[in-house]
Amino acid sequence: MGPGQGPDERPAIVLLGGGGHALVVAEAAELAGMVVAGFLDDHAAAPLGAVLLPEPGSGQGEAGSRVRAAGEAGPVAALGSVPPPMHLGRIELGELGLTGVGHRSGMGVGGGAGGGGGGGGSVVAVGGGFHGTEGAAWCSGLDRVGAQAWIVALGDLRVRRGILRAAALRPRMQGRARTVIHPSAVVSPTATIGPGTYVGPRAIVHARARVGAHAILNSGCIVEHDCVLGENVHIAPGATLGGTVKVGADTLVGLNATVIPGTAIGAGCLIGAGSVVIRGVPDGQRVAGVPASPLTGS
Repeated sequence: MGPGQGPDERPAIVLLGGGGHALVVAEAAELAGMVVAGFLDDHAAAPLGAVLLPEPGSGQGEAGSRVRAAGEAGPVAALGSVPPPMHLGRIELGELGLTGVGHRSGMGVGGGAGGGGGGGGSVVAVGGGFHGTEGAAWCSGLDRVGAQAWIVALGDLRVRRGILRAAALRPRMQGRARTVIHPSAVVSPTATIGPGTYVGPRAIVHARARVGAHAILNSGCIVEHDCVLGENVHIAPGATLGGTVKVGADTLVGLNATVIPGTAIGAGCLIGAGSVVIRGVPDGQRVAGVPASPLTGS
C-alpha cells in the first residue's frame, strides 16, 4: 500500500469533522472512488463513526436506491456497505476559543437565518476571533493528519476558516487538500474547482465558473456560467447563482436563495434562506427577504 492509499489501493482521505456535514462528504468520497481513512472530531461518538458507507459503484445515494425499507428496524445498512470510518482523535477546536461545542443534527450552519443545511456540523457557538500570533497552537489535533490527503468536513464557516489557518501553519498538510465531487454532480469541463472543495449530489457548475479552495457546493445548487466564488464559500442546497455572479470568501448563500445574474456579493456575508438578491451586497452584510434587504443590526 503506497502513501495516500487505502488497503485496496483507492486514494485515501481524512475528514476534518465527523458531524452531519461529514456524513454526506464521506458518502460522496466513497462513491467517487476514495476510501475514508478516518476522521478527526472533538467527540469520539460523532455521527460519522456510527454509519455504514456505500461501496464505490454500489449505486447507493442515487434516486431510488434501497437504504432501508419503510418501517424496517435496525441500523441503516444496505447491501454493499463498508464499516464506519475510524475516529483518529480530536481536532481540539477549543483552541480556537469555541464554546458550547456539540453535534446538533439538522441545525443550519451557525444556527442562523442563512439555513446552510449542511447537517449542522460540529459547532454550536463560537467565541473569540481567529487573529493573532498564537495560531501555531490552534487545532493541535491536526498534527495527526501528517501528509495524508484531507478535506474540512464541517459546516460552520468561521470554524472552517480557523481550521484552514491552522492547517496553513503545518507544512506537511500543504498541497494535500483534496476535492470531493459526488458522482451525480455535473461540472463543466471548462469550470475550475479549487482544492478541498466539496460538490454535493445533483449540484451543477456551468461553463467557465471558478470556485475557490475549500468551498461547499451543496446538494442541488446551481452555479451558472462565469461565476467566481471565493475561498470557503458555502452555497447551500437548492441555491441558484445566475451567470457572472461573484461571491466573496467566507460567505454563506442560504437554502433555496437566488442571486440574479451579474450581482456581486462581498466577503463574510450571509444570504438568508429563500432570499432573492437583486443588488450588490457589501462585505460582512447579512441580508434576507424578497427582494433581499439588510437584517437589523447587520
